[in-house]
Amino acid sequence: MLTRLAYLNLFFAAAYFLLFLQAGGGFAISGSFMVVIFALLCAVGKDASGILYRIVSYFCGAESFIFAIFLLYSGWHIMADSIAHAYYSTDSVLLTIFSGLFGVSILALLMFFIKRSLNN
Repeated sequence: MLTRLAYLNLFFAAAYFLLFLQAGGGFAISGSFMVVIFALLCAVGKDASGILYRIVSYFCGAESFIFAIFLLYSGWHIMADSIAHAYYSTDSVLLTIFSGLFGVSILALLMFFIKRSLNN
């Protein structure tokens, strides 16, 4: 399950980068990069138990958590502004839905990673 979710997050990160970050800021680009690194570590490093692997995984996991909160928060504000101004463009609706799905999938990957690391 963790591997499939990691591959799903890789797909979401690539799609988010290609669809919504044409002139993105540094935080969004570095956040999606950390999600890619964390997803690759989760997908590839099933049996890795070295201290360097754990340090890098926990650091990238913390950065991915911050990025997931950023995605959910920005999606919430886009939705709230669309409702306040009664302007529902296709771009804002797609960005809100995609940000929500991407944020929830990052949080789910973090939960499964923590569960796996506690069992080892």
